[in-house]
Amino acid sequence: MVTATLLCTTADFPCTYLRLPVSTRKIGKAKLLRWIEKISDKLHCWRAALMTMAGSITWVRFVLLAILVYVLIAIKVPKWFLCAIDKITQELLFRREESK
Repeated sequence: MVTATLLCTTADFPCTYLRLPVSTRKIGKAKLLRWIEKISDKLHCWRAALMTMAGSITWVRFVLLAILVYVLIAIKVPKWFLCAIDKITQELLFRREESK
C-alpha cells in the first residue's frame, strides 16, 4: 500500500541508501574498510609538493574529512575506524613536510 502510494520499491536489510550501508545489525569491518579505502584513494590525485601547508590542511578538512562526516551521520563506527582515518590524514600532512 505505501509503496504504491509513494511509487517506490522495498528492499530487505542490509541494503544501501545514498551509498551508505543500512542495517539492523552492526556494520561489518569489510564494509567499513571500503570507506577507508575510498578516503585513501583521494590521495593518489594529490601532489603534496605542489601545495602549501595551508592548502594541505584545507584538503584534509574539506575533502577527506567531508567523506568521514558523511559516513558518521548515518553509521556508528568503531574506534579503530576513526584511528585509521586519523592515521591517513596525519600521513598526508607529514608526507607533505618530508617532501620539502
